[in-house]
Amino acid sequence: MSDTRNRSEEKNIRIVLSRFISHYRMVFIVVLALIVATLIAVGVYSTINQKRVENSAIAAEELQELYADWNSAADDEKDELRSELESKAAAALKDYRRMYAAQRAYMVLGQLHYQSEDYDAAVENYESLADSFPKSYLAPISLMSAAAAWEQLEEYESAIAAYRRVSDDYSDSFPSVAYALVSIGRLYERLEQVDNAIEAYNEVIDNFSGSSWTNIAQDRIIYLETAN
Repeated sequence: MSDTRNRSEEKNIRIVLSRFISHYRMVFIVVLALIVATLIAVGVYSTINQKRVENSAIAAEELQELYADWNSAADDEKDELRSELESKAAAALKDYRRMYAAQRAYMVLGQLHYQSEDYDAAVENYESLADSFPKSYLAPISLMSAAAAWEQLEEYESAIAAYRRVSDDYSDSFPSVAYALVSIGRLYERLEQVDNAIEAYNEVIDNFSGSSWTNIAQDRIIYLETAN
């Protein structure tokens, strides 16, 4: 009696399950299709994204090589190479806006304009790199370069601001922070702001005691305190 009842219950369960599956089979099919489509889409995206990363790296390398060619070219070749470099940099900024090629495009354009003594354009590109890619290893380098361009323009307060961004944001990762602080002190001296200069030099002494710039900072403090 018990076996008969168990078989009957199992049969009823199978019937109910069969009816349930039959009734909702279209839902199951649609859900399964969505899952498959999602997996395919993820796979396609990953493949496309990886290809974009590879193409970005290639574009960045081409930009750097082209800049090197321009930098070493004879005067009669520079105009053509410059035009090509600017065109490819613009394409990189458009096609790889958030990728490494865009970082390199900003950097080579900054270098190109700096070498051409177009310091305003150099600053624009250097600071665009730092603003757009603050976590890039190129960011503090571009800020140091922007500061140098500001100095060429005799915009010393702006140069100090760029050096200060380096010291504030990259003290744990960039090896030239001590130099940035010494540069801040030097520029404050130029602006005849002695107290601010001494403060910057003391930052070097307090935070970078093992740096070769420490002796320079100490010497400048002694000079400033003696002279004043």
